[in-house]
Formats: sequence, structure tokens, C-alpha cells
Amino acid sequence: MKRDTIRENYLQESLKFTRLEKSEEVILLYLSISRFLSFTGGLILTWFAFKIGLYTGLVVLLGVIIFFLWMLKLYSLHSAKKEFMGNLSAINRNEADAISGDLSAFDGGNTYADTGHDFSNDVDLFGSSSLFQYLNRTATGYGRDILAGWLSDPFLLSSQLILRQETIKEIASKKKWRHEFMAHGMRKPLEKNQINSLLEWMDEKSIIKSTSVIKAMIYVMPSITILSFVFLLS
Repeated sequence: MKRDTIRENYLQESLKFTRLEKSEEVILLYLSISRFLSFTGGLILTWFAFKIGLYTGLVVLLGVIIFFLWMLKLYSLHSAKKEFMGNLSAINRNEADAISGDLSAFDGGNTYADTGHDFSNDVDLFGSSSLFQYLNRTATGYGRDILAGWLSDPFLLSSQLILRQETIKEIASKKKWRHEFMAHGMRKPLEKNQINSLLEWMDEKSIIKSTSVIKAMIYVMPSITILSFVFLLS
């Protein structure tokens, strides 16, 4: 497949996802309007329901709350989908630009440049139009750190070259999977210190699980709130 054909395919894919992103924007607009109407309408409906009776009002109030929470969930799902489609559009557009020789969308890894390194400066390992920028499709800061480490000290990977080549051959034929994987990680920077902090937090014993008083309050406080609301209306 010629380079121009590949570039045109990327541009078409980018345009397709841009259209899908615009469609999600329209859906979000309608959901915003529906959410506002459901909130105001729910308040009015609940007020009339309490006019009829306490239990009728409580049932209607519960239904209104559930419906409003469902609307919030729906809005959140479509908002995430809109961002996902936007990411896919950007990925395909960046690849089309890369085929034309424009690698500006990808980090060149200037922060990894080391003047004292044995060969990195001689082979343009990092920086503008560098090998790192040509290969870099990482989505997180930690991923960039790992890629920079591989390129800076390739001898450490010598025993795994065959296995890595086979893996690359397999992934190379799965463009859709690669792009979706990247799209999920875009605009969510994750640095190594953040990952370490998360792992440390997961290893710690949860305060909520270890404290019986706090654990009980999780169930008691909502019950007290509901009862107080009932007594206030009665």
C-alpha cells in the first residue's frame, strides 16, 4: 500500500471519528436539557405528590431521585464516549501527519537527553525528529519513561528480541485495538510516582474496613437522614 493511500485512510478515519464526536455533542446537549427539565419537573411533581399524601410523596420523590441519577449516569457515559471519539480522531490525524513527516504531535523526549551517554547524542536518540519521537506512541508519563529506558540501554533487551519481534508482528496487524488502547489512555497522564503512590495506598489497610464505628456510620447516617426528612414532613 502506497504512503499516500495509507495517509488518506488515516484522514478518512479521523473524519469519521470527528463526526461521531459531533454526534455525541448533540446527544449531550439534549441530555443537558432533559436533565434540567427532569429536575424542575421532578420538584413540581414531588410537591403535588406530597399534597396527596406522605407515602405518595415519598414514592414519587424516590422515583424522581432515581431518574435524575440515571440521567447523570447517562450524561457521564456519553461524555466519556465523546472524549473517546475525539481521541481516536486525534490519533488518526497524528498518524496521517507523521506519514507526511510531521512528528510534532509526539513527544521527542528532550528531558531524557543525556550529554554523558555513550551514544544517544550521536544517533539522535532524543529530541526533535529523533528515534524516540518516531517510535513514541505512549499515552502516559510512565510509558515514556520505560520507552526511553529501552532505547538508552538496549543491551538489557537483547535476550528478549525474538519475543518482542513476534509481539510487534502480532500487534502491527491490530490497528483498531492499538488505537482504542491509546485512546483510553490519552489526556490521562500517569507518572511513575503516581503509580507508586497508588500501589502503596492499595497495600495499606483501609481505615473504613478497620474501624467498626466508621463502618457502622456508613449505614446509620443515611437512615437518620431519611427518618429526619420523614418526621419533618409528617
